[in-house]
Amino acid sequence: EALGGNGGGGSDDGGADTVDGVRLQVDMSQETLQGGVYVTGGSIDGWCGTCTAMNDPEGDGIYEVVLDVGPGALEYKFINGNWDHAENFDPVIDGACTLTTGEFTNRYFIVPADGNADVALVCFNSCDACPSDGEGDGDGGDSGDPCVNDFNNNGICDENDVLGCTYDSATNYNPLATMDDGSCDITMEITCPGDVDGDSVITVNDLLALLAVFGDACE
Repeated sequence: EALGGNGGGGSDDGGADTVDGVRLQVDMSQETLQGGVYVTGGSIDGWCGTCTAMNDPEGDGIYEVVLDVGPGALEYKFINGNWDHAENFDPVIDGACTLTTGEFTNRYFIVPADGNADVALVCFNSCDACPSDGEGDGDGGDSGDPCVNDFNNNGICDENDVLGCTYDSATNYNPLATMDDGSCDITMEITCPGDVDGDSVITVNDLLALLAVFGDACE
């Protein structure tokens, strides 16, 4: 059963508001709304689906509802418009906030003995809060999480690397390239065998230049 408000009231000493019931909150700011936002569960509405509507009092995409469900286990899901857009959890990845019974994986919370709880805000279809703007943008900068893939350890995520020839002595050297793609053209007159880059010294750079074209067919 959904209550009309949070039933909260300041304590006698001016402390924080309390919740009379169980308040659930879901952040829909990163979702395309398919209609109303609902919460459903066995002890809430018998898994009706769209019987218990949530509201967005601040107009910021954060929907909430306060329920009178009593103490004990509470299984539930948030729904975006209808059952076709209900939350769909992975029992392993989302195990921190869900309970799997047979083929069903639902959100899970233990309501304390007094029946009152303010459950933490979560992102729709996630156990965690939604990431803030700019977080995890994958550019290898300071604003996001570390790259998942950075093969050459240059601090730039592989999907953002510019491919090209990074060998500055090659005829097709690309100063904008951040990852070598093996396309370097290093055909040049060499007087010293093994001195691929023509600096009169055989070094590791010569070996790297040779490896860049290793396996290419000679014309």
